[in-house]
Parts: sequence; C-alpha cells; structure tokens
Amino acid sequence: MRTSAIMLLVAFVVVVCLLFFLLRRPLAHGSSKPAQVREPIQDLLAQPDRIVYGVKNLRTPLLAGWKFRTMIALSFTRLGKMTIVPGIIKASGLDLMSYLYLPEKPSVRPNIPAPPSPAPRGRSNEAVIRRLMEKRPARAAEASAGAGASAGFAFASVADFEKAYRAGGATPTSVAEAILAGIMASDKARPPLRAFVDWDRDEVLRMAEESTKRWQSGKPLSLLDGVPVAIKGEFRVEPYRLLSGCTFVPTAAQCTPEYVMVQRLRDAGAMVVGVTNMQEIGMGTLGSNPNPFHLTPRNPYDPRCYTGGSSAGSAAAVAAGFCPIAFGSDGGGSVRIPAALCGVVGLKPTYGAFDNTGLLPLSFTVGMAGPLCSSMLDLAISLDLMSRKKTKG
Repeated sequence: MRTSAIMLLVAFVVVVCLLFFLLRRPLAHGSSKPAQVREPIQDLLAQPDRIVYGVKNLRTPLLAGWKFRTMIALSFTRLGKMTIVPGIIKASGLDLMSYLYLPEKPSVRPNIPAPPSPAPRGRSNEAVIRRLMEKRPARAAEASAGAGASAGFAFASVADFEKAYRAGGATPTSVAEAILAGIMASDKARPPLRAFVDWDRDEVLRMAEESTKRWQSGKPLSLLDGVPVAIKGEFRVEPYRLLSGCTFVPTAAQCTPEYVMVQRLRDAGAMVVGVTNMQEIGMGTLGSNPNPFHLTPRNPYDPRCYTGGSSAGSAAAVAAGFCPIAFGSDGGGSVRIPAALCGVVGLKPTYGAFDNTGLLPLSFTVGMAGPLCSSMLDLAISLDLMSRKKTKG
C-alpha cells in the first residue's frame, strides 16, 4: 500500500512538471524567468504609435579607486558570482536579453530599413560651406574677446588653414613639417601621446608639396586642399597595415579594400597624415591599448587621463591640434566617448547613411564610420565629403 502511494506521488510530480514545461511561455537560454514575447517587428512598424521605449532610471553603484578594485576582486569569488554579479546585471538592466523572446529568425542586416539617404552628389556644397565660414568669427577676434578671462584653447579649423594658405601666411609644406615634428616630439614625451601609430614622412611631404604648388598657382582643388586629416587604424589606408589595434594583421583585413573616404580626401587635395591609435579590435571605451606597438594614447589635456575609445588616437590627434578632421568608427560610443573626453566634436551617423567600404567588418550593422572634428563647421565639411559619389576605379 505504501509503495503504491509513493508511485502515485511520483507520477503526479512527473505529470505536473511535464505540464509546467509544456504550457509555460518560452524561456530564454540561461534564465529562470518567463520570457517576454515581443511582437514581430513588421507588426510594430505597421503601427509606429505602439512602439514604446522602456526608458527607466538605473541604479548601479558608482565606484572608483580602491572601492572599484575591491568589487572586481570580490566578483571573481564564488560568493561574488552568486550575489554581486547577478545583482549588478539586474540593476543595470543587462538581464533583459536573457528572458526576451524574439520571434524573428536571426538576420545579418537590421530588419528595420535604413532611412532614405540624400542622392549622392558629384559636387560639394562649397557655396553653403563658405557662407558658414563667413559667419564663423575669426580666431583672433575670439581670442581678443576673451582677453582678461580664460578664452580657452582655439582649435585651428579647416577655415583657418584655407585662410592662411590663401593669404600666404603658411603653406601645406610648412604645416606638414610642423605636424611631423610635433608627432615625433609627442611620442618622445613621458608618457608618449601616441595619437598616431603609423605614418610615412616622405608620403606626407609629397602630398604637401603638391598642394603647395596648387595654392601658389591659385588652383586649389577644394577647401580641404593641404588640410591635414587622420584615419583610425580600423580602416584600410594605403600604404599602411590594417591592424585594428592588434599586433597581428586580422584575417578580415586581407580582403578589406581601401576606405572609400581616403580617395575622396586625396581627390580634394587633403593630406592624409597617417593612421591613428585605437583600442584593440575596438573592444572598449577607455582607449587603452597596452601592446608594445600601439601603447595607450594619452589625453592631450592631461596625459594621466584616458582619451576614451575606441577611436582614441583620432580624438587625441584633433585635440592636440595635429588636424581639424579625423575619421573614426562608432558601434557603442567609440566616436562619441573620445570626442567628449577630449573636448572635440564627434558624430555617429545613422546606419546606412554613408558608405562604410574599407572599414574592418567587426560589427558592420552597428559600427559606423564617423568624423571627429575641431568644430561644427569642420563636421559639416566632413559630412559634405562623406555624402559625395563613390570614386570610380
């Protein structure tokens, strides 16, 4: 009798467990919580008013110094993995993906169509840019207006280079020589700035001399003729290696063509100074890179501070005054974070807005090429260049 009762109890438990697993909502991998089933994206797009962004305040600990180091040490203990880590994940909202059920099949490209881009143009909006340049106060006027108070550091913009070249106060060759000397001097500092990791002196001077001749003959190619520009190490730039912050050449780099903007810059007469430093494979927001070829780039305002990343060297190059425009890439803040930490202007364009050909495909639906500039005017000039037709050849 007792055996029969035990068997009935076991059978009852088995049936209840089967019903629970068969009738409950789907569970995402690794979660003990019923999944939130999101409606198919096409149904949501058909009724955009129903799309609600769950914005909420997050309560996460703000730690630094010994408190941060202590928490990290404890999080690697058995007790920490059972208490601290799950608590922080939940408090920061990172547990969402562990129980969010997406009905769509995985896709290589976003299911949401990219916004319509303006028709590619063969010509620059130079007339519009020049009107913006006329409205921009001269640096000298800005400095005199700030006399007696801290006027701050005045970045040299594309407009300043164009004005100096046109007036004969400077030449692209003299600018190139000063930049190359500045890069070498900054890398001899302790700690070194390391904004650039690769450049070719002869190539830079060749571009500068050709630009100088054009200005002397009164035939500059564009506003950018003779203006120094830098490119992040995540883009293919001939004749340099594509390392993406590594000590080795990534496999994907072997089939990555030259960044489309490089040829556009050359066609505009700009000086591509070289390749800038970055966090290894773009995996981080501090900009640190301890490998011996790159080293960690330093913030020009304080070498004890990080630049932010991963477009660390591009932000440092602009903030140090080496160039008014540098190109980076942004997936989760890799342009915007270093722009903020280095006091320059940065923008992550919308997915599909510009051509990313030549960017190492690390996260090609999230990571977008974007400019870091000394001013909003230079940002407008760089976006104007990015929106032109792709160069043939």
